[in-house]
Amino acid sequence: MDLFSRTLTLAGPVNEVMAYATGMRQLVSDKTGADIALWSVLFGAPVGTVSYATRVDGLSGLAAMTSSFVDDAEYHAKAAEGQDLSVAPAQDQLLRLIHGELGEGSPPVGAVASITVATASGSFGAAAVWGVEVAQIAQSVTGSPVLFGAGIGGTMGQFAWVGVNADFAAADEANDALAQSADYMAKMEESTGLFVPGETNRTISVRVA
Repeated sequence: MDLFSRTLTLAGPVNEVMAYATGMRQLVSDKTGADIALWSVLFGAPVGTVSYATRVDGLSGLAAMTSSFVDDAEYHAKAAEGQDLSVAPAQDQLLRLIHGELGEGSPPVGAVASITVATASGSFGAAAVWGVEVAQIAQSVTGSPVLFGAGIGGTMGQFAWVGVNADFAAADEANDALAQSADYMAKMEESTGLFVPGETNRTISVRVA
């Protein structure tokens, strides 16, 4: 099972932006039967950035889910409505999990997600091994699941860690626990030379629908 996401940056009155974003989420969810989560990105991306995320069964599963929209007039009308609000074209990503499981259900509204993206600078294998190990340590320290996977498409050697907490208070507790963990800090020191310097990015998002 893979994690598919579509991220876009919207501009305009907040009420119009969120009405469009939640409306599109509901339309796609209703037509596909998939559990589509809408996340508002708070930090690490331009203001107005939102992301839709759902589980898919690989490329074939994604193709099957989206094929029904090819001739769907309602979907295309809704997409056209969003063009006036979009700052740039949407960007899709498919994350193939190396460590962790998506579980039965999506995180609830109000959940906070931390997504860290880094690109291997040399050995993809060494970077992947380290990525699994630091995810395991972070999960042990915080008590919350941490997913680790590789991007399908896009920048070669790009990896991502996804941690989700129930709410902002739980996210604060997790961050404090990591900052005070000697094991986590020691493992972070071992990342030197594994990833392209200056290109690691972390976003913090809250699920809004």
